[in-house]
Amino acid sequence: MADRLRMHSAPPRALLSVRLVAGSATHWIGEALGVHWQTGLRQRHRQGAIGWWSGAPDQWWIDAPAEQGEALARALEAAMPPGEAMVTEVSDAWVTFHLSGTTGALRDFFERAGPVGAQVLNGDCLATRFGAFAVTLFEAEAGAADPPSPVRRIELRVERPLAKSFEQWLAGLGAVPGA
Repeated sequence: MADRLRMHSAPPRALLSVRLVAGSATHWIGEALGVHWQTGLRQRHRQGAIGWWSGAPDQWWIDAPAEQGEALARALEAAMPPGEAMVTEVSDAWVTFHLSGTTGALRDFFERAGPVGAQVLNGDCLATRFGAFAVTLFEAEAGAADPPSPVRRIELRVERPLAKSFEQWLAGLGAVPGA
């Protein structure tokens, strides 16, 4: 069963949404977070325990340890130019799953679940739909202490009220055993 796919709930993390007025500067976000700010549509960036990505122009998602969420939201709100942005703490709105398997098992899953998901295996961070479910997904970075492995791990976020339905939908696809 080398190509078996596994999925489990991930520990809670803080998730912040930063929506900008079209064409607004973004450097202040990195300054408020204390990170070397990098931009790039559909690219996930990470420095230390903080990750960020943009799935659409003028919208950024900030991911951090759960205990840092409120402090980061306050720092972002204090740093944002007046009338240029809106910061929303949305941690409770999403559930994160870790999906792990070989490249072949993940490609099979993405073929069953949605037509664009396999792009995540090329390094993209995607906001897309699997069936009726809005999902955000990206490949999780291996830890420094993790040995090299053919198993890859994807972080997949789905709206919290739909998490159980999503798991049932996956089980119906036969894509994830025991989902």
